[in-house]
Amino acid sequence: MTSVSRILLAWELGANYGHLLQLAAVAERLRAAGHGVLIAVRDLTGAAEVLGARGLAFVQAPIFDRRQRAPAPPVNHAEMLALAGYSDEPTARGLVSGWVTLARMFRADAIVADHSPGALVAARVLALPQAQIGTGFEIPPLASPMPSIRPWEQIPDERLRRSERQLLRRVNRILRSFSSREFDTLADWFRTGARMYTTFPELDPFGPRPGERYIGPIYEYESGEPAPWPKGEEPRIFAYLRGDVPGAASILKALSTAAARTLCVLPGKQPAATKALESGALKIASRPVQLKSVLPDADLALVYGGHGVMCAALAAGVPLLVAPHTVEQYLHARRVEAGGAGALIGKDRRFETVLGCITKALRDDGLRAGARQFAARHAAFQPARAAAEAAEIIRAVAGGRRQPVPAPVSRETGVMR
Repeated sequence: MTSVSRILLAWELGANYGHLLQLAAVAERLRAAGHGVLIAVRDLTGAAEVLGARGLAFVQAPIFDRRQRAPAPPVNHAEMLALAGYSDEPTARGLVSGWVTLARMFRADAIVADHSPGALVAARVLALPQAQIGTGFEIPPLASPMPSIRPWEQIPDERLRRSERQLLRRVNRILRSFSSREFDTLADWFRTGARMYTTFPELDPFGPRPGERYIGPIYEYESGEPAPWPKGEEPRIFAYLRGDVPGAASILKALSTAAARTLCVLPGKQPAATKALESGALKIASRPVQLKSVLPDADLALVYGGHGVMCAALAAGVPLLVAPHTVEQYLHARRVEAGGAGALIGKDRRFETVLGCITKALRDDGLRAGARQFAARHAAFQPARAAAEAAEIIRAVAGGRRQPVPAPVSRETGVMR
């Protein structure tokens, strides 16, 4: 591999800053190693803030902007991809064609997908080395059929298989139109030269996967402005919320009432009702703060489920109280709860209920012990090392040194196919 390899980093699905911060950290290391790097992003506004500040080149990714809500939540990756535009063949063809054209224009030597199914198909069409990076949810198990993403519900296997068959037929017709090799199973869509899990094995939504590569979460710990805690001797809560999180107003009201001092990050412009809640016990910041300046002194972290902040809190030994917004966040939070390092705020997010959850979590010695044990297991972890490892793996894939990928596993027999 020469120092002039051109690597396209792709982000198609998902929201918020986690994808951008992860790709930025990896892209900086690839650029420093002499590679040409272009990042195709779903969100140009966020990219201007995160990538522009680092001088990283970015363009708009081919995306499907779905405007109608699904009649029912998707139960597996096939149904999720169908809602992302891949259920309609002309739309799917347009998405793949857009990725193919983008990769050709950039003269990409390799494609790295962060929740980017269209980019993976384009890499297959162009016979380019490809890799995936994600927190676990974006990279489904290589099983046939793939497991449900709603494990708390009884989903018939036939529904999982039917949705996979339907989607597989559509994407294979598109591959044929490009004279490209078809997929044998839907899992082949995600069978790439490297699958890098930017999470801790305990937090993988599908459980730890033997043989897979967990490089650890990539998040910003030292960037941002240091933030002082509200004055006082009471327990300290670090909160990270968003205005569109269900029950956000009730959660903020509960934080303002709880017997604690709270520093809450709530990105964006705050309405008057939110500002009115600020007091000596609750301080609200509209921009991300330096996690290094707050987490070591926090007694509890109340978050909406953003993966990076959750991992940073656990790595610092801070127990979590999670109010998840998406199924991905809920699955990660369930793993935290199962490991004894945190608790969930359920669908009932009335003020009284949330205040009770906060009070209980602050008094729970078991949660504190669980979080400290988690931190002890990963005491040597550093997010910068994870980013550096990801960059090295990508360089190897771009140079033709393929990383081992497990064979798909039959859910019925547990035998490699």
